[in-house]
Amino acid sequence: MKNLDIPHETVQRLPGLFRRWELAEILKAHGRYQIEDAGAHADGTPLFAVFESDWASETTEVDVVVHDTPASGDPRSIIPDGLLPKGLASRLPLIIEIEAPDDDEPKMMSLFGPNGATLADLYLAIQGERAIAEAARETVLVLSVLLDRLLAHGANAETHVCAALGAIAKSRVAGRAQ
Repeated sequence: MKNLDIPHETVQRLPGLFRRWELAEILKAHGRYQIEDAGAHADGTPLFAVFESDWASETTEVDVVVHDTPASGDPRSIIPDGLLPKGLASRLPLIIEIEAPDDDEPKMMSLFGPNGATLADLYLAIQGERAIAEAARETVLVLSVLLDRLLAHGANAETHVCAALGAIAKSRVAGRAQ
């Protein structure tokens, strides 16, 4: 992400680390934010640190700004009635992340607004989300199989995974030796 040219004393870090889909819930319209990579969650989901500033400058370059918020305050209110099934529009994110093939850093952009995402950007974001969902499903499946196998070998809820795997490995080696 780009670094904002903002004096350090005017930038305040929002507490916590956020997943990209949580950004839509914390970013306010017309806010000035610096978003930085903060590693990954244990499940591999990228995490971001968010810094907010009230410093105003016409020359400041910002990473994320939601433009032209309608009078209702929710940019999603520009979606015409009946275009999407009832209740679906409120679940749309305000910001989407796009993996740019020629860039190492993903690009965060406003979904709504005149300078926001294009249909090609929307397609790329959907592809990225689909890949994440498939990886998450696979992870859940693998973890479920592991849990079932450990429980079947006598582990209980308080047994550490590493200890259970070690006990199973030892019992198998001992079983082969006999």
